[in-house]
Amino acid sequence: MCLGRVDVLFGNVWESFSADPFGAASFLESLESFILIDRLADLPAGVCQNLVKHYETVRKLDALEALITHISVGSMDIHQVCVRHFHRPNANKVP
Repeated sequence: MCLGRVDVLFGNVWESFSADPFGAASFLESLESFILIDRLADLPAGVCQNLVKHYETVRKLDALEALITHISVGSMDIHQVCVRHFHRPNANKVP
């Protein structure tokens, strides 16, 4: 990020880290602080999908919600974000 070379970050670097599940998780979580301070808003769609999936898997839904508000809409799979995370089929039912 210091060099401003997101092409390298989301090219060779992401490819190397994504080959290993623990590496991918570390890479994705390291993006959080840059996204939250608006230094990184445009993510490749595939990386964004992996980010959403990872935060869902580790149950960091509050953090995911915060991230989504800082990521450009063009980077997101709207179906993945809206339908899977914010649609609650039982939300209108009275207990």
